[in-house]
Amino acid sequence: MHIVSTMDDVGVGEYLTLVRSIRAHGGGIPRLKVIALTGNVTADSMKRVRQVADETRPFATFASYRRYDAFGDGLGHPLGKFAKLFFALEYFNENTPDDEMVMFLDPDVYVQRPLRQFVKFLDDDALLFGHEIQHSHHMARPNARLKVAHYFDDPGGWWATYVTEINTGVILGRAATFKRIMGDFENFVLKSDYFKKAMPRAGGARWHDQDFFRYFYRKTMRTDIGVLDLEQIFTTTRGAAKCLYFDMKRNQYRTVWGATPFVVHFAGGTLGKIPRKPPVDETPAPTPPVLSAAPATTHHLAYVAQADDPVLEHWIARLPRDEKVSLLVAPDAGDTDDLQRRYEGVSRSYALAHPPEDDASLDQLKAVMREVRPHDVVLPSGLDAREIEFLPGYRMPDLRPLYPAVRGLWRAGARRFRLRTFAGSVDMDIPWLLDGLVNRHQGKRCFVVGNGPSLNDLDMGLLKNEITFGSNRCYMGYEQWGYGFTYWGCMDRLQVEKYALEYERNVPEDCIKLFPFEYMPLFRFKNACPVNLNYEWRPPYRFSGTPGELFLGFTVTHMLLQTAVIMGCNPIYLIGVDHRYNLSSAPEKKRKIGKSNAELWVAGDAAKPTHFTSQYTGGAPKEFVKPRPERAEACFEVANTWVRDHSLKILNATPGTALTAFPLVDFNSLFPK
Repeated sequence: MHIVSTMDDVGVGEYLTLVRSIRAHGGGIPRLKVIALTGNVTADSMKRVRQVADETRPFATFASYRRYDAFGDGLGHPLGKFAKLFFALEYFNENTPDDEMVMFLDPDVYVQRPLRQFVKFLDDDALLFGHEIQHSHHMARPNARLKVAHYFDDPGGWWATYVTEINTGVILGRAATFKRIMGDFENFVLKSDYFKKAMPRAGGARWHDQDFFRYFYRKTMRTDIGVLDLEQIFTTTRGAAKCLYFDMKRNQYRTVWGATPFVVHFAGGTLGKIPRKPPVDETPAPTPPVLSAAPATTHHLAYVAQADDPVLEHWIARLPRDEKVSLLVAPDAGDTDDLQRRYEGVSRSYALAHPPEDDASLDQLKAVMREVRPHDVVLPSGLDAREIEFLPGYRMPDLRPLYPAVRGLWRAGARRFRLRTFAGSVDMDIPWLLDGLVNRHQGKRCFVVGNGPSLNDLDMGLLKNEITFGSNRCYMGYEQWGYGFTYWGCMDRLQVEKYALEYERNVPEDCIKLFPFEYMPLFRFKNACPVNLNYEWRPPYRFSGTPGELFLGFTVTHMLLQTAVIMGCNPIYLIGVDHRYNLSSAPEKKRKIGKSNAELWVAGDAAKPTHFTSQYTGGAPKEFVKPRPERAEACFEVANTWVRDHSLKILNATPGTALTAFPLVDFNSLFPK
């Protein structure tokens, strides 16, 4: 694990405090490296640092990095928040493998509990920020940030961010995650017209880096990356210092509501201003629900669609004594008071005014999630088990009716779900839904890559730093090409049902994986992103630009095009979409599979190569449902009409393609030398 911080000569004392606290609390983490990224530091200060730090990495002054000249004097000091983040990004890019755990700490951070506990507590792919808590009376004060926001935005949203502000005190995750998100941030800052407009004075106010970071976070960065609650990190400001004190007996900082943070970030010059005992004040500091301490017992949140559900009662009756459950009661579900009276494990219930997929209920749901902070969301259900299409005789729960509830709860913050039936439980970790990816790549080009043999006619290395969408067995080219695609998708029922384990073993962990929501029981993916796929196959065909529903297009490419549009990509280029299957018109025998008697083909039925490698269909022979190119073409025509009507572009850069639904473009022209 790499821990990186920054310092200049003014902050040497703070940096030494940080390093000492890391050394005191970093035991048990293998290969711990503490790195100092330095700006203007005197020889005497460096000597002091070297006596304490495990390892230092001296850097030149901030001004020597010419790629940061665009900032001019806007940062105010040589290691402002931009520089700190970008120094760390540069270090990680040069020195850290993608799967390494990395942590960026401001020098004014104090680690006060073992770091190994902190790291263990986190998900593998988390990127985390501390909170700043501002007293509500600050909202009424003149705010330079709001004056600048009037230039570019409806400032209403800024009032909310001024109460709970995002700070860069602690960022932790896999190096690949840090590089991706902070790289996006760097590109955004360096190229942004917003930055160029914001630099001059506006109404007497000077825009500065801290505010820009907040703007970027609110407008651009996805909000499910794991904003920490305050019992994990406490970031102080001058006002919020009143919410913290130093407990002399425990030798730890504590919040006045009784939480013990892992890390304290002394923002705004608050070090030394923290009282040494709990404040005795007639007006105690506010304790909004988000500040509540972590529960000592496992706490579940059960979504109740009907109060007399026998599955729900059987589950509650058998809960271990040290586990609790709160009930989230859907409209018209009925009265749950009897459950609360008869079972002490039911702590309380929350009545929803709207179904969870309704936008009007989101704020209410988020408040419940903050208060309960559940271990998981339990979905008691008597769902029918449906026969798996291409594995006759086997059945699995039909999850499709649950998608609206899961989507609403996910948007409110839930990530871990447990489907509970009389037959047992299915645990579902859902780190992504398309709602969390809306406009993620706004205005950036991307490549949707088919698996046709024409890929062998292209220099695939040119796509290494592009946004790429692949499908099915695209990973068979990764070793040759030298990289993996950004996103992976699969929607063909046969391919999912028969080869799920193959995909689990071969699709890289850091790739976000798109597949139909109903197949959650079959996959155990890291970075899973189940989608709500409408399988209606009869005309009229449809195309979606919103995250709640995607439409069948008789090819996974159609699903990926809808996903790319939702992510804001423009233009979208197709490659490897040869759209010819080279199948013999009269195979030796008709093959049927599945309860719908779908026609199959295998490698021996093809007169010419069908994919970019013979291993795609060969090796252990693979089965495929016979393609429906005429239906796929009709769906592609609908897609082209949709994007044209929305001022977007899908262009086909596949050499020799038989698909004419999209305008053609030469692949090599996209990479001018």
